[in-house]
Amino acid sequence: MSKKRDSSALSNQKAFAFAADTRDETSASMDSDERNTQSDRKRKPSSTYMELPPKKDAHLMGVLIKSSKVEHGATWTKKKCSSEGCSNFAKNGGVCLKHGAQKRLCRMEGCMNGVKNGGVCFMHGAHKRLCRMEGCMNGVIKGGVCIRHGAYRL
Repeated sequence: MSKKRDSSALSNQKAFAFAADTRDETSASMDSDERNTQSDRKRKPSSTYMELPPKKDAHLMGVLIKSSKVEHGATWTKKKCSSEGCSNFAKNGGVCLKHGAQKRLCRMEGCMNGVKNGGVCFMHGAHKRLCRMEGCMNGVIKGGVCIRHGAYRL
């Protein structure tokens, strides 16, 4: 029995040695071009990208250019209140609620609730959009579906 174990251990050592030899030969025969191929890993943008000056069109904000190729970035900033010394975000008219922006109210007489959908509040008929999947009563997050059916939160 000890001879069988010795012979199997010897054959395993030969197999490992053969595998190591073939690995060395294949790596030596590969060109440096083959080793330096692009991987599927995404890289961070390099410093060669330049940001365009701000444009009036909102869809062109955050456009980056590299040589002749245009790539759109997903960056945008909210406008701040134009009142001096205020750091709140602007609602409408370039100012915050504190400095004169008007909150849209429900169009029903005497109702002081904020507008949700169609010019009315939830009490007067603004309905929550429901997921389009049959039988699902969850609210829509994105693309007409809820999180359970494929929408993702931003």
